[in-house]
Order: sequence, then C-alpha cells, then structure tokens
Amino acid sequence: MTTAEEDLSDAGSIAKEVSRISKIHGCQVIVNGIYPTLKYYLRLLHDPYDFIDNYVESLKSDKTIKYEHKLKWNEIVSRQVS
Repeated sequence: MTTAEEDLSDAGSIAKEVSRISKIHGCQVIVNGIYPTLKYYLRLLHDPYDFIDNYVESLKSDKTIKYEHKLKWNEIVSRQVS
C-alpha cells in the first residue's frame, strides 16, 4: 500500500508484477492506496480502535517495518488529532 497518488501510466508492468506474485505465492495482490483501503475495511469493524491499537503495537515491535512507514503513520495520526 502507498500514500502516493495513483499513477496509471505504468499499469501494464504493475499487472505483470501482480500476476508474478500470484504465481509465486498463491495470493491475490490488490493494488490500492492506504487511505481508500483503511476507509473501506475499518467500516467493517465493530470497534476500529481495536485495529489501531494492534497496528501501533506492530509498529513498535515488527522489525520489518521501515522508518518511513512509522514516520508516515505519525503524520497521519497527527493530522487526525489536530
């Protein structure tokens, strides 16, 4: 997922990569930005704060999450609090 705006100029190579990942890992990749995805899926939860609490814990403990992701999360949260 990304916070970048959608760029359809590279749709062909993105489709090829999605297909390649599907063949290798047997899973579906849905190309989408973080904001539309969160908006869509958080509406399905009884209490979205459960997700947020778990996500924050993952940010703290998961070593694969990069600094840039943590920085972006902090930016998102600070906009919502303001």
